[in-house]
Amino acid sequence: LLPPLLRQHVGFPDALIGLVTGFRGLGALIGFFLAMFIGQRFPRKSMFLGYALQVIAGLWLMRMDLNLDANELLINAVLQGIAVGVIWVPLTVVTFSTLDPRHLPETSAIYHLLRNIGSSIFISVCVTEIVRSSAMNYEHMTELVSNFSPVMTLPFATGQWQLETTQDLARLSGEIARQSAMIGYLNAFGLYTLASALAIPLILFVARPAKMRAPEEAAGKGGDGSGRNGAARGIRTPDPIITNDVLYQLSYCGTRGPG
Repeated sequence: LLPPLLRQHVGFPDALIGLVTGFRGLGALIGFFLAMFIGQRFPRKSMFLGYALQVIAGLWLMRMDLNLDANELLINAVLQGIAVGVIWVPLTVVTFSTLDPRHLPETSAIYHLLRNIGSSIFISVCVTEIVRSSAMNYEHMTELVSNFSPVMTLPFATGQWQLETTQDLARLSGEIARQSAMIGYLNAFGLYTLASALAIPLILFVARPAKMRAPEEAAGKGGDGSGRNGAARGIRTPDPIITNDVLYQLSYCGTRGPG
C-alpha cells in the first residue's frame, strides 16, 4: 500500500520509493537470521515478537500524515521486514513438524497457495477501504467548501485557498482529494494493526514441534526380543519426522507481507 501513497499523494521520487521497499527486504533478511536462533527453540515467542513488531509498525503508520519523513519510513520498513521474518520461519516449522514426508511436495504447495490467497484477500480488503473512505471523506469535506460557509470568509482560515476562479477550485479540490485519500490509507493501516493484534491470542494454540527422531530409533521401535525389527517381519515402520533444515528452507519460499 505504501508505494501508491508515496508516489501519487506525497510526491516521492521512484528511487526513494524503491529504497523504502528495499529496506523492508533488508529487515526480512534480518528477521530470517533471528528466527534461525529463536524460532526453533521458542516458536511461540518468536511469533509473538513478530506480531508485536507488526502492531508497533502499524500504530506508527497510523500516526503519519502527508508530511512524511523518509527516515521514519525507512525505519518502519525495516521493522515490518523483521516482523515478517521472525513470524514465517517458526510458523512454517510448526506447520510441517508432524507431516509425513511423503506428503511434503503437495502440502507445501497448498500451504504457500493458501498463504498467497489470504494475503491477496487482505490487500483487496484494504484497497476497498481506501477507496470507500476516500470517496466518503471527499464528499463530506467538499460540503464544507462553499461561499455560504462562514469559515470561508475568514482570511486566516482560508489562507492561500480561494474560490474566485475555476483554477482555484481545481487546486482546492485536488488538496481535498489528497487529504481524503490519506484518511483512507490510515484506516487501512488500522486494519493491518488490528489483524496483527488479533493473531497474537492464537499463538497460545501453537504447540512446540516434536524433536527430530533418528531413523534408527524409529525402526527400533518395531523390534522384538529376537532382534528382528518390524521391517524384517514385513511391518511398516514409522517415517522420520521432517528435519528442521528442510522446514527452514520451506519457510524461505516467497514470504510476502502487507504494506
